[in-house]
Amino acid sequence: MLAIESLIREHQTIGRLVDALEAYALEIRYMPEVDVAQLAEFAAVFIEFAECLHHEKEESILLPALGRSGVRWEVGVLPAVRREHRQEAYLIAVLRQAGERAGFWSAEDRRQIAATAQALVEFQRAHHALESAELLPLVASQLGEQQQADLKAALERFDARHASRRRAALARIERLVVRYAPASRSGVYAVFVSETAAQGEAVGRPAQR
Repeated sequence: MLAIESLIREHQTIGRLVDALEAYALEIRYMPEVDVAQLAEFAAVFIEFAECLHHEKEESILLPALGRSGVRWEVGVLPAVRREHRQEAYLIAVLRQAGERAGFWSAEDRRQIAATAQALVEFQRAHHALESAELLPLVASQLGEQQQADLKAALERFDARHASRRRAALARIERLVVRYAPASRSGVYAVFVSETAAQGEAVGRPAQR
């Protein structure tokens, strides 16, 4: 089983949420009648699932494990991932603040909010592409069998500690996806569905030491 299977599943879930946000952004921009309260829900779910759960797992467990194995902490992909997490948090915060003003949006507000939402969509897809191409393969190339087992166990302990939060967040994501996601999923979800199969054996195979 993949040492980082739970992280890949979370990428797929976030990808579905991103697709839903993209569809909602189009409604904000072009539809006279839009449920403005849903922007606050999107922002809250991104904060809870992407930031507080997924990013926390990466930054407190995965990245330190790679750092201990010899991957450079201050240059290369590890600091790039951390920087992108901060940028993503900024975009989500902008949407959260806009959601607090729901009901008072002008036409220009709607244009800017839709543009910010689309910027988050594109940023998230590029971020996951970076992790797919440069971060996740390091698990196989840098971690030995026991290190991969320890990583998997640590990720599972994190999930167990936050099981109720995860279930609640996933239920909220599913409601948004059902309401807004296009029938033909695009972007990061499709990328990770295809790449998971291609990378599965490589990521799960221990490094030769």
